[in-house]
Formats: sequence, C-alpha cells, structure tokens
Amino acid sequence: MTNLEFFQSLDYEDGLRVLTKTFDRFSLQYGTTLGLDGKPQIRPLAFKFEEDGVLYFDTVIFSSVSVTRKR
Repeated sequence: MTNLEFFQSLDYEDGLRVLTKTFDRFSLQYGTTLGLDGKPQIRPLAFKFEEDGVLYFDTVIFSSVSVTRKR
C-alpha cells in the first residue's frame, strides 16, 4: 500500500485511531524543544503504543563523550 492509499484508507472521524495508525506506520518522529540555554534540542521519538487514550513514546538522549587513550 502506498502512503497515499494509506492516508485515503483512514477514517478521519476517529482522530485517535488516525494518530495511532499513522504512528504505527511511521513510528520514528522528531521532537524539538528549547533547552535551558535557549538552543533547540532535537530528539528522536519512537511511538510505542496507545492505552486508554494516552500515546506512549520512547526517546534517546545523545551526549558527546571524549575518550583519551593512555599509551
């Protein structure tokens, strides 16, 4: 099924079902917020499931690590 066919097949009267089916198909999204320093923080969000009208996502926090090798 193409993406166009997928979106045409959705019942737009049931908004929560549209969201869950869309997130099931395209589970990786990106969320952007502003950090305390005022700079944008972009993180991947993976849709996990919906329960009782609540959408659950998972994310990863990336950090830079410096490693020094001793010889």
